[in-house]
Amino acid sequence: MPTDKNERPNIGPEHQLPPPQPRRKFSSIIVWIIILLVFAGAFTWVLRKHEDTTSSSGRSPRGGGRGGAAGGPASVSPATAQKGDIGIYLDAIGTVTPVYTSSITSQVNGIVT
Repeated sequence: MPTDKNERPNIGPEHQLPPPQPRRKFSSIIVWIIILLVFAGAFTWVLRKHEDTTSSSGRSPRGGGRGGAAGGPASVSPATAQKGDIGIYLDAIGTVTPVYTSSITSQVNGIVT
């Protein structure tokens, strides 16, 4: 038993831990690069799938797919605008929030004859 409080007993080499191994920085860098490449590939694949589904949904980039090919002739029929009620009435207290909204813009580029 040690006589001094700060003195520690001698421990034989069979009870000691081995010296620390040097860290393998190169292999960990390679592993992280591979992980990042896998994530980048998955991200690119998801974006391409998303573009494929939006382009094959039947909508053309110009005009919503009406009138034949995009940029082709479109039939225009004039109509008189009318002001009136829609005809749906609901008596309730609260805030009205539309489920779907629509913005209507002209798709005609040129002279309408």
